[in-house]
Amino acid sequence: MSVTNPSGIYPAGYRVLVKPDPLEETTKGGIVIPATHREDHDRAQTTGRVVALGEFAFREWPRKWASVGDRVLFSKYGGVHLTGVDGQLYRMLNDEQIVATVSDQLDLSETATREKFT
Repeated sequence: MSVTNPSGIYPAGYRVLVKPDPLEETTKGGIVIPATHREDHDRAQTTGRVVALGEFAFREWPRKWASVGDRVLFSKYGGVHLTGVDGQLYRMLNDEQIVATVSDQLDLSETATREKFT
């Protein structure tokens, strides 16, 4: 998958720029997530698409296992939250905060993975 970088943000060193996956505004059960909780919900996002890599990102690994366009899993609440020139939200992460590449079919949204308390 080819991804361009419309953000105007270019990572330096070991940094990775990720565009978090969009979050649902309504749960699968039909509950609307109130705007007052959206910021916390957005900050808890843990998957996104790699938009740009710093020149040293993943250099200490045996191979560069995450590339521009890959969907990745990253540390919850990790990185710096930025708004690009395109008005979209991004996360600037250190390469070690990327913990895996994941399939496009994997849904790790908070509401999809929340377990019921018994």
